[in-house]
Amino acid sequence: MWTLISLLALFLVLVIALQIPAVQNYAKNKAVNYLEGKIHTKVTIDRIEIGLPKKLILEGIYFEDQQNDTLLAGDELAVDISFFELFDNKIELNSVNLQGVTANISRDKNAVFNFDYILKALSVLTLDFLNKNRSLKITTEIKIKTYEMI
Repeated sequence: MWTLISLLALFLVLVIALQIPAVQNYAKNKAVNYLEGKIHTKVTIDRIEIGLPKKLILEGIYFEDQQNDTLLAGDELAVDISFFELFDNKIELNSVNLQGVTANISRDKNAVFNFDYILKALSVLTLDFLNKNRSLKITTEIKIKTYEMI
C-alpha cells in the first residue's frame, strides 16, 4: 500500500515540477544540446511546455541546415503523445501541429534533400531505441497552419 502511495506521490511531484518554468527551461536546454549534438547544426527553441499527460509544445523553433541557412523555423510545434505508452517502452505520436512555419527545402544534384542528415541522425536513434526491445508507433495526423515553403 505504501509503495503505491509513494509512486503516486512521486508522479504528482513530477507533474507539478514540469509545470515550473525553470524546470521546463532546463528540459529545453537539454533537448537543444542533445539535438545539436546529434545533427551537428544549430537548433533553437525559445520555450518548451510539457503538458502531461499528452502534450509537448515547442515555441520559437529554428533548425539550421548544413550550409548555415534556415532549414525550418516556426512559431509553434505541438506534439500529442501517448504518455502511458512510455511505461511499456513505446513511443506513440497521435498528432503533430505546426503553426507559422517557414521551411527551406531543396535537393542537390544527387536528388538528396537538405534535411537528409537529420533523417540519418534520427534513424540511428530509432534503431538504437528499437534494438533495446522497444517499439515505435506513429499513428499521427499532421496539421500545418500558416506556412511558407521556400
